[in-house]
Amino acid sequence: MFRVPVHIERAGANICGGSFWMKGIRIKNIEGFGASDFLHARTLAVNLNLLSLLTSEFSVGQILLKDPFLWVEIDPQGRGNAAEFLSRAVYRFQKFALKKRNLLQSITAYELEKFAIRRGTINVIDRRKEGRKWTLDSVSFSLARVLFPPDAQEALPVAVYLNATVRGSQNGQILLLGRLNPFAPKKSFDITVSAKD
Repeated sequence: MFRVPVHIERAGANICGGSFWMKGIRIKNIEGFGASDFLHARTLAVNLNLLSLLTSEFSVGQILLKDPFLWVEIDPQGRGNAAEFLSRAVYRFQKFALKKRNLLQSITAYELEKFAIRRGTINVIDRRKEGRKWTLDSVSFSLARVLFPPDAQEALPVAVYLNATVRGSQNGQILLLGRLNPFAPKKSFDITVSAKD
């Protein structure tokens, strides 16, 4: 999907329970960027609700990413590796959607009950200016109840939470929490952000 080497130390699945996991994940960086890796993580675990497919819905109980290290890099020309990875993933998904159009149209609703990151680290390096780098450490992030199409009964169905320590020329703390509806025609949200130091 990303057109870069990917290494996985171990993987397993429980077909009856609708879950699978991968350990020791390492995604190499795009050629031309300084960091050798884009992401490495101790564990990725996914739980699917297989019974939901009997009702033409696709429901994911949880996606959990443990101890991820992410290198976000901007090269001297202003090109970002994260934007390039996203572009490649969107392109591959669009190709898949065209091939599997009938299958995707048969599914009437999608739901992700929870996406969570535990003990993450994000290293940001901006090579347009010497010494411009900072780190988000001890990152805890979660999204809960992501629905498509959006719930007509609830204006802001998705809960979001982020807590991280910012390390750079000086240290600080950031906390974000609230609710949003990313799929509404007019984007709506109620978010509180607190920053310290």
